[in-house]
Amino acid sequence: MPAENLTPFIQPIVEFLTQNKLPLIVNVFSHKKSDGIAASLSHYWTEAYWTEAFDDAVEAFYWAMDMIDYPSVRIVVSSTGFPSAGSEPKFSTTANTLAYNQCLVRHNNRGRRLFKKNPHWPIPAYLFTVVNSKKYPGDQLEWGLFDFNMCLVYQNSGSTKHNPANELVVLLRSLGIKKLRIPYPDHNLLKALVNTNVEVNLGIPNEDLLDLALSYEHALRWVDNNIKPYLSSSFFKIRYISVGNEIFKSEKRLWHLVLPAMQNVHEALHSYKDGSSINVSTSAFSYKKSDGTTTSSSSDWTKASDEAVEAFYRAMGLIGYLNVPIVVSSTGFPSAGGETNVATTANTLAYNQCLVRHNRRLLSKKQDWPIVFLKKPDWPISVYLFTLFNSKRYPGNKLEWGLFDFNMCPVYCQGFFSKH
Repeated sequence: MPAENLTPFIQPIVEFLTQNKLPLIVNVFSHKKSDGIAASLSHYWTEAYWTEAFDDAVEAFYWAMDMIDYPSVRIVVSSTGFPSAGSEPKFSTTANTLAYNQCLVRHNNRGRRLFKKNPHWPIPAYLFTVVNSKKYPGDQLEWGLFDFNMCLVYQNSGSTKHNPANELVVLLRSLGIKKLRIPYPDHNLLKALVNTNVEVNLGIPNEDLLDLALSYEHALRWVDNNIKPYLSSSFFKIRYISVGNEIFKSEKRLWHLVLPAMQNVHEALHSYKDGSSINVSTSAFSYKKSDGTTTSSSSDWTKASDEAVEAFYRAMGLIGYLNVPIVVSSTGFPSAGGETNVATTANTLAYNQCLVRHNRRLLSKKQDWPIVFLKKPDWPISVYLFTLFNSKRYPGNKLEWGLFDFNMCPVYCQGFFSKH
């Protein structure tokens, strides 16, 4: 249908939008401007090339509104993007997609030259789309940030602007993960977590224990550098600081450093008003090796975790401290490596699903505890699954516990995430 024939239909719609101060929603796709230029030339294209295509399309809508006497209509770009693969391979590349999306975000955030029609800026713009199609992979243009297995399409494209911390935050939000254990102060990640409402369990590496145990001044300096910058955030909370990593499992030479390090860090935190809400502790370790059989009953999985937690309560009771609460900072089941008849994705999925359901059910139904604890624990116990990502350095050569591989692809599809 020729454009002029749409005027009788569009004009009353735009009038309605104007009267009610509503925006016009438009789609902007300018990938045809590349005109088949080879993808190998994409790194020569300037940011102005990508943003000009977007600006021209948006301005065209403003001109069109002006031509029918509605120049004040606001515009929202509900879909824009650049294809990364599909039926037009000369320009549908991950390099071009990444360049377009990155340039658009930077451009929109900082403003640009004035339009002749001077629109409201920044214009709300939505990238199309989050996930590629599973039904017709390769047979059509693909625009997604992720493929249908939730793997990032252009994570490793070689861009100097690649920021794993920001990508991790996007992943956490998409999965609804509200608690994260970080083994050491990673400031790039901690900054990315500001305004996310994520609760952090932050570790102190074993190599830092000697300095922290020696003096309060060392601990205060550590808190100043690693905790203080984040105390004022209203939407980001460091809940726990765990002094050392599995020290009582094998690091006997460090045992005497744990308590003085904890005491100094605790005192240093209390020098700040908001620091007193952070719990300082250390990690004990429990590991039960499988007998090599495949477990199919959910009660078997939950019994194993219950028995481990109860063992810690019993240990506290034996030394006269029944009221110490417990946080499970790491638990899981390996999906690969080592004993392959046990370390399978099926067992990992079963363990993690049963653990989450079990912990929630005990809270929601207020049922009897599955085994008799010496002290009825505060339930649900805070539990952190180990770990988000498998190792990139030694894939397959050791036990792998990650929910994702090092390319951010789910290890056992989406069976766990779709239900939790």
